[in-house]
Amino acid sequence: MTGIPIIRLTLEGMKAQVLHAFSGYEAQLADDLRAAVDAFCTPENIRAVVDREVATAITAAVRDEVDRFYRTGAGRAVIAAAVADKLSPKEKP
Repeated sequence: MTGIPIIRLTLEGMKAQVLHAFSGYEAQLADDLRAAVDAFCTPENIRAVVDREVATAITAAVRDEVDRFYRTGAGRAVIAAAVADKLSPKEKP
């Protein structure tokens, strides 16, 4: 029974070391993350991100409107007329 307290003390010591190492790692990770965010969030980079996202949103909106025009709007009637013209039997001269 004398071996059990030694094992327990060793495990408790290892636990304390792991917790201490984890706390140091966590603090370093937080510092690294903060530095990365600060480096990323320059006015020029924020402007570039905003410009890129605005362009993406406008492109998507234009695509949606063109799609809507040709699927359900006036463009559909033009396409339907062109298809009907091509599929209609032609009179021979």
